[in-house]
Amino acid sequence: MFLVGCSLPKINMEGISIGMTVWRVIILTVLANLGKCFPALCYRNEASLKQRLALSIAMFPRGEVGAGVLLVALNYGFTETATTLSIMSLALNLLLTGVFISAVIQLISHKANGEVLMSS
Repeated sequence: MFLVGCSLPKINMEGISIGMTVWRVIILTVLANLGKCFPALCYRNEASLKQRLALSIAMFPRGEVGAGVLLVALNYGFTETATTLSIMSLALNLLLTGVFISAVIQLISHKANGEVLMSS
């Protein structure tokens, strides 16, 4: 991941204020993570809602996939504000990996149907 991050271009703010950039990155990250929650709507017969939500949250920090797509986009000449915001959103998701891991542990460590799914 470090080498992929080093291959990404320098972040260019292109005249956008810091506050607006932060706001856009947060909105982009939330929308991307909501999209990754699709498995929580499926597999109702196979897993509980907590387990499906834990699976969805576990997919949030998929940095290598996002970085790979960004590198492909950059090879096609995309260097606009959207690429910069995408890079920053990817970084935010990677920074929040510990929070996501804690949420997954909390969701799957509770008892389900009388059995412990994960012991402390």
